[in-house]
Amino acid sequence: MTTLGLLHLDNGRTARAFELFGAALSYDPRDTKALLGAGFVIQSAEDYDVALIKYRVSAVHTPDSPELWNNIGLCFFGKGKHVAVRYGWGASVVFPLNKPAKHTP
Repeated sequence: MTTLGLLHLDNGRTARAFELFGAALSYDPRDTKALLGAGFVIQSAEDYDVALIKYRVSAVHTPDSPELWNNIGLCFFGKGKHVAVRYGWGASVVFPLNKPAKHTP
């Protein structure tokens, strides 16, 4: 379900993606990809505090995810906490990417 949610998210169907992430999390509340996807949808709605809660749970299981720390930095940026932004984005640079960037030629 998480993969299907990610596909819906890529196609701009955020409501359906959020439903699928919720369904995936009902089966496995520690599914880090579903937590990251749900947090992204919540973050896109500018509900940064709730998104940070999702990211906090995900950080317990995958603390070395650059995507996670980038999104945490974006949440702090949205909240106007610029010192915390530097920490989040700095952490995202420290960890190597697990996969190539989506739009690399």
